[in-house]
Amino acid sequence: MGKIILAFIFVIMGLFGYAQKNDTISNPLEKFFQENYDSTVFFSEIGTWNSSPNIYIVSKESNSVYYYKYSLKHKNYNGRLLGPIKSGLTEKLNQLDIDIKNNKPEINHFFRYIYHQNYSNSSIWKQITQDSLWNLNDDENLKDSNNSQIVDGVIEKFKLITKNKVVILQYYEPKEMNDFKFNNTRYKIVRLIKLITSFVSDDTVFIK
Repeated sequence: MGKIILAFIFVIMGLFGYAQKNDTISNPLEKFFQENYDSTVFFSEIGTWNSSPNIYIVSKESNSVYYYKYSLKHKNYNGRLLGPIKSGLTEKLNQLDIDIKNNKPEINHFFRYIYHQNYSNSSIWKQITQDSLWNLNDDENLKDSNNSQIVDGVIEKFKLITKNKVVILQYYEPKEMNDFKFNNTRYKIVRLIKLITSFVSDDTVFIK
């Protein structure tokens, strides 16, 4: 039933024009999810201050929803003295920061499954469905005009992956942009980002 509904959504999008950019699989991690799950949402931020991947993943297969994260498990080590100079520990730990930037995401030690005892199994996916994420316009397709100047901002990026389709939604500082001029699509995006990122908090349980 879920596949029929999703197919119907893409037919409607084909009639009225895509709200997002068509894209392709760009790394082994995305390929893994396309091959093994019905639908997957990759959420990440693109900024000038930190280029390390920090990817939140919400994925659905049949009636089950799964949550994952691909990121460093520590704050960026760059520029810090992490031990006695003669030990070489600083260089060794800094190499972790370099590895995650230089290698394409895949199932490795940067990838982990997430379970949160205070969330129902499908709570985030329900919000994704309610907000019709697959049908939202991105920044390039929003009809409102905004003359605000935000320097060195962050692009909020959603990559939506199904068995036969990959599309991208991108928003530049949606919360700040909405402070200048309200837009309901950006409001939904900000709400969804908060829901996804708050899922990984101090009381998150990582299954070993």
